[in-house]
Amino acid sequence: MPSPETLQRRATWLAGAAALALAVLSILAATRSAVLMHPDAVMSAAAGRFTGSHGAVRSATAAVTHSADPLVLWVLLAAGLIALTALRRWRAALYVAAVALTGTAVRLTLLHLIARPRPVDRLIESTGYSFPSGHTTSSALAAGAAIVVVFPLLPPAWPRRAFAAVAATWAALVGLSRILLLAHWPSDVLAGWFLATAVVLALLPFMYGSPAFLRSTRDTAVSDGMLR
Repeated sequence: MPSPETLQRRATWLAGAAALALAVLSILAATRSAVLMHPDAVMSAAAGRFTGSHGAVRSATAAVTHSADPLVLWVLLAAGLIALTALRRWRAALYVAAVALTGTAVRLTLLHLIARPRPVDRLIESTGYSFPSGHTTSSALAAGAAIVVVFPLLPPAWPRRAFAAVAATWAALVGLSRILLLAHWPSDVLAGWFLATAVVLALLPFMYGSPAFLRSTRDTAVSDGMLR
C-alpha cells in the first residue's frame, strides 16, 4: 500500500500531466492548427450523421446533456455545500467550493481567450464559444469532487466502487453527448476532462492537508484497495 506522501506525489504528477495536455490543446485551438481542426471536423461530421439518423440516440444524449445544465449543477453545488456545512465538514466544503470556482474561472478565461466557434449544424441549442466545453468541465468537476468527498464516508468495497463508477460514467457520458449533439468539437470535450482532472487533483491538499495526503482517512478510504 503506497504511503500518503506517495499518493500525494502521484496526484500532483497526474494534475501536472493533465494541465500540460490542456495547455497543448489550448495552443492548438488558439492557433486553429490543422493538427486539431481536421480530426475534429472529421469526427464531428461522423457524430452528426450518426445522431441525426437515430432519433432515440438524439433524445437520450439530449437528456444526458441537460443533466449537466448550469442551473442543475449550481443547485447541486449549493445543496452539497449546505449539507457539508451542516455536517461540519469544513475542509470538504471549502474543497468543493474551491474546485467549482477554480475550474469555472480557468474555463471562462480559456473560453474568451481562445474564442473558438462551435460546430455549425448543432443538434441542440448552444450559444457562446466552444473551447473548452462547459458542460463537460462542470460535470467532470462535480463528479471528481463528489468522489473525493463522498468516498471516505461510504462503507468499504463495492459501495465505494459503485459510487465512483457511476459518477465517472455520468461525467463521461455528458462529454460524449456534447460531441454527438454537435454542441462541441471533440477536442473541446477532451480539454474539459483535462481541466477538471487537473483542478480536482491539484486542490486535494487543500482538503486533506499536505504533505500527508489522505492520512486522516487512510484506514477507511483505501481498505477496499481502490487506491492501490
